[in-house]
Amino acid sequence: MLQSKREKFLMFVVFLAVLGFIGTYLYSQMGDNLFGINDQIEQKKIDITNLLDIQEEAVEINSRYEEMKAELTLEGSNPEQDAAIRQILMDILNEVGLNNRYGSISPREQRMEDEFKTASISITQIRCTPQQLGQLLYRIEKQSEVMDVVECQIQNLVSDIGKVSMGRGGGDEAASASGLLDVDLEIARLIDYRQGEKPKKRSR
Repeated sequence: MLQSKREKFLMFVVFLAVLGFIGTYLYSQMGDNLFGINDQIEQKKIDITNLLDIQEEAVEINSRYEEMKAELTLEGSNPEQDAAIRQILMDILNEVGLNNRYGSISPREQRMEDEFKTASISITQIRCTPQQLGQLLYRIEKQSEVMDVVECQIQNLVSDIGKVSMGRGGGDEAASASGLLDVDLEIARLIDYRQGEKPKKRSR
């Protein structure tokens, strides 16, 4: 029996409705999964980026550690170590234009600390401008990871009439436009123990 056009149309509408329902259901199930996968992928990207940042920081920290470890090691006896530090400071003074513009560089007896030795070195009567002093302090602090300026005494040598009073040596000399300072520095520098040199910790 032939179906009328109306029956065919109704069947087609029902078919579309069923197909739409099935499609909606599948989309709701698969769509949630797809969106969940996308969220997981984005989270993985964030995790990977964070891990790369941590790795980069770890590489930098390890590099600085290796540099500090190498700098802590000074070969030779205590006097030889003091002489090596003295040469480093002389080089820094020369680099900032203070060659022969200081009185003396004198090491003191090294102190035995828990993990490292500490060498103390004094530089006296540094005759410099404020700009040179700033450069000197910057170089000492920044060039070394294990050396610090622990004391800085400054005396302004420029008198009221524009002369430099040589208070420690007598006589006058013409002052520069920026003035001159007389500076004493005390510097501490860490040194790694030689094999067998590290003192044993006392048991309580």
